[in-house]
Amino acid sequence: RADEGACSLFGVSSRVPQARAVLAFLPERFAPPRWLKAGEYIEAMLRVYGVAPGRARVETMCRKLYFDPKALEKPVAVLSKGMTQKIGLITTFLSERPLLVLDEPMSGLDPLARRGVREVIGELNASGVTIFYSSHLLADIESVCDHIAVLHEGQRLYQGDIAMLLKRTQAHDLENAYVALVSGKNTQKIFLNLEKSN
Repeated sequence: RADEGACSLFGVSSRVPQARAVLAFLPERFAPPRWLKAGEYIEAMLRVYGVAPGRARVETMCRKLYFDPKALEKPVAVLSKGMTQKIGLITTFLSERPLLVLDEPMSGLDPLARRGVREVIGELNASGVTIFYSSHLLADIESVCDHIAVLHEGQRLYQGDIAMLLKRTQAHDLENAYVALVSGKNTQKIFLNLEKSN
């Protein structure tokens, strides 16, 4: 439970069940029912979201994520971790929700699929979809996010633009900036600059 503060989605308190109608969520440990075929799961979830599945739309998204559409006819039980993850991503990306919450979405994905995910995220974001993305894969964060928060041991060490964080930590990439933050190097200076900029 949160110690303090409040959360709202598009101005509606998260404590109100209706607030969650605007979001689609992909958890880190995504595990669809193993007895369903991949296509059956996607179709059922899109109906839950109130979206017409449309086989052509589903197959187009499959190809974007390097998921062979023929695998839609296979039971989830026989699919690899990466293929199962793609089922969750396909469903989430086709949900037509204005807010997507993705927890470690690249888990188990090969480099081609990761590139596909980054491209789809870019397309969705350009169309006005907000994507809340949580990950320890900082190279992916650096390539898809325009605003970040760095959390460590229950504390928010930074929130803002990636380029500004790199500049303030004098790091050449996000991984080195993160190490500088959590090791205490420059943290006080960054906090002071963050407060001045707000």
